[in-house]
Amino acid sequence: MIRLVDGLNRGSGRLEFYKSGKWRTVCDNEFQENEAIVVCRSLRLNVRNPIVKSGAHFGEGTGEQYVIKHCSGSESTINSCSVSSASGLCGSHAKDVSVICNPIHSSIHTDSFATYNLRLVNGSTRHDGFVETYYSGQWIPICYSSTADVNTARVICKTLGYKP
Repeated sequence: MIRLVDGLNRGSGRLEFYKSGKWRTVCDNEFQENEAIVVCRSLRLNVRNPIVKSGAHFGEGTGEQYVIKHCSGSESTINSCSVSSASGLCGSHAKDVSVICNPIHSSIHTDSFATYNLRLVNGSTRHDGFVETYYSGQWIPICYSSTADVNTARVICKTLGYKP
């Protein structure tokens, strides 16, 4: 059993693995997009373009660490991949891996009925950063506008799942 904890929403967070009655963290060594796809699929979340974040992006966990690797991306659960104790391979929980299953996690519908998917990037924490929108298959920054105000920020924050 796996879970994502301390993320922005249920589709993002530090990856944890349940083994022998305890939740364990997963080391970022060799953890790549194929492993993230399987994690997202296991959790019944969006499997398109998952993001792997290394370096305890959503905070450090506790307890034993595991390494998950050699997924093809087609597995239905992470148990079909190579799962083993990290036994000193990771060094510390500063290497806990995080996954964002639904990077296209938020949408704003405009008056013209266009849909814009948003995310925050390059912030000092997971609660700040530059706003990007997903358009024509790529993430692009949203430029500052003189008409943007605190109400615009509130809409963006609410769309991203924060309390404005």
